[in-house]
Amino acid sequence: MGDPMKYTAKVRISHESKSVPQLEPKPVGLGTNLARYIIADYKTLIKEGDRFTYQGTGWEVGVVDPLSYGSEIVGYQAPIKEAVIMEDC
Repeated sequence: MGDPMKYTAKVRISHESKSVPQLEPKPVGLGTNLARYIIADYKTLIKEGDRFTYQGTGWEVGVVDPLSYGSEIVGYQAPIKEAVIMEDC
């Protein structure tokens, strides 16, 4: 499998609601209706399966979709999920 490649990049990590809230009483707090994702510029090479640590939490990148403006790719976005990251010993 080899050693993981390490690099630093500026990306946006966001939490967004997956759907419009229904007009009914719901418990307060974080639920399973949140989508977590990463957005990177066109020069940042992210791919499905990449793992990274942010603020002490490990994350794994899902399927990466290009973001385009006209015919130009301007960035990439992908869902992320919490993952266990094995640190160097």
